[in-house]
Amino acid sequence: MTILIGGEHGVVFFGPAHNPRADRYWAERGLIHIETDQNKYITVSVKDFLERVQAVSDFVGNSTQRVNGLMDTQEIERQRRFVEQGIDLARKAQDQGLLGSSEAAREAKRRRPLTVIMPSAKNQF
Repeated sequence: MTILIGGEHGVVFFGPAHNPRADRYWAERGLIHIETDQNKYITVSVKDFLERVQAVSDFVGNSTQRVNGLMDTQEIERQRRFVEQGIDLARKAQDQGLLGSSEAAREAKRRRPLTVIMPSAKNQF
């Protein structure tokens, strides 16, 4: 599944209820990149990212009821959406290959735009 949110292709947003777009997550070169609303940037492995997603999933649980009176059904649904999108993002990063592997280099080269410069005929005379 490709995620298209706010005009940014392949980017997942998540944050607290008062600022749901606080953090940006995207996959590149086999890693998950994270940029926060406080201008902090980090990269994490797919395994570390999936542990974070698992923590959110464990917190929400499988219940549609209020979680300890903290969240309503809309908040639970928002967090479940993040879990689904996070899993898709992790798959995308895994498909790109591990950083430094030949598969990752090939995939990056394949995705890179190709520029071809054609000579002009009027410069030949």
